[in-house]
Amino acid sequence: MKRLLLLSLSLAIAAGCSSSPDQASPGSDQELSEQAAAISIEPYKELMIVHPSVVNDPTRTNNMTGGHWGFRWIMERLASNSGMAPGVFVEHWLKQFHDTTVPGKNLPLRDRKGVDELLSKWKRDGSGRLDLRYSPFRLLSITNRIDKGTTLGDMGEGRFVFGLVDPDTLGDPVNLQAATPLSMTVIFEFHLPGKPTTPDKDNAQRQRNAKKWHALGSLAFGEAYNAELQLITDAFVTTYGPDSLNQLRTNEITLGGPGLIRGEPGPYDTNQIWELREYKIVGGKLAIAPVQATAGDIWVKDGTFGQFLLDNRDAVLAGKVNLGDFAGYTASEDFARTRWEFPAVNGAPYPEDVRSAFAKGTCNGCHNAEQASFPAPQFPEGSQLGFLHISPFHQATRPTTDPLAGTERLSAFLKDKDIPRRVTFMKGVLDNASSTVGETKFGH
Repeated sequence: MKRLLLLSLSLAIAAGCSSSPDQASPGSDQELSEQAAAISIEPYKELMIVHPSVVNDPTRTNNMTGGHWGFRWIMERLASNSGMAPGVFVEHWLKQFHDTTVPGKNLPLRDRKGVDELLSKWKRDGSGRLDLRYSPFRLLSITNRIDKGTTLGDMGEGRFVFGLVDPDTLGDPVNLQAATPLSMTVIFEFHLPGKPTTPDKDNAQRQRNAKKWHALGSLAFGEAYNAELQLITDAFVTTYGPDSLNQLRTNEITLGGPGLIRGEPGPYDTNQIWELREYKIVGGKLAIAPVQATAGDIWVKDGTFGQFLLDNRDAVLAGKVNLGDFAGYTASEDFARTRWEFPAVNGAPYPEDVRSAFAKGTCNGCHNAEQASFPAPQFPEGSQLGFLHISPFHQATRPTTDPLAGTERLSAFLKDKDIPRRVTFMKGVLDNASSTVGETKFGH
């Protein structure tokens, strides 16, 4: 998908093609490429922030006092137009895991019965509402996804990733860092500030956003860094009120119950399937929505859907196929049983370029058979398959003085493939390198 970055610059580059090949003209591809190479990005300060000094900040992640990087504070902002108390707002969201059909559609959902134990163990206030001071979600990362903005007026996203912890292990006062992690992550995905309507304004706003994140790279981890980061996060959470949220997404097996499933990921039976879901603000409340770029489970290995992808081959390969009625409201992860494969076509194997391009862009493909995650003893020897790209279980083993502390939580796919791609994208935004800085076809 083409990026719209400074249309006038694109025209200038085209005009420069008549220059002598021995001397790069101002604004030429060669000069801009050299500028991009000169920009130094600190990916774990500017793009994927997992350092313990951030995710364990004792003030900002504190739900008791309403810290701005806490689950409580974010949910209070989202509930502000719902007509509900924040605790009721959160419970309304969680109870939707019991729904067995998508409201208004004849689409089945699994009843995630483990949510009952979560709700029963969550402390309540004097009015019987969930007490968000005791929210059992700990911060795992703050993420700059400026690369998700690939069309005019779309600035990309700023994200918070939280991991569920066992409510039984929360102390009083709450110590989220000491609580036992469970196999569930919740991602709040906010759009970065700015809704420009022309290419020049689009580029200017995109640059402003990028420069704020980039400035973090020159700071040492600590209070000064966290204060600057909070200015960025406060802006993307609050600029448009609850409408700042693009979507909330979950990835879990913990709720597959009937009680909470505890322990690290493993090859559970077919009644305990991982699921990814997506929710958007509708009428002030969180409501289930189609999962990004992912078809419904019933279309796995289905010839009709396989032919649909072939009929839309160019869009599939470009990462922008419109799934229409094939769109799903959950993405299930059950090893080979949910791998995106399709029957042969005219006696020949299904085209791998189409299968792979579609599968890598789906939620269950990205988190299962298509991308390397974490090796674990439960998986076959040598396997890199898993379900989590930011693990609640892997602990930081590096000292906090190490700027790479916390990256132990990140999957091989993130560290080796996707973050380098995001670095290139960020450089392109910062130096106006091209009107087609990059594409975001795979991953979420």
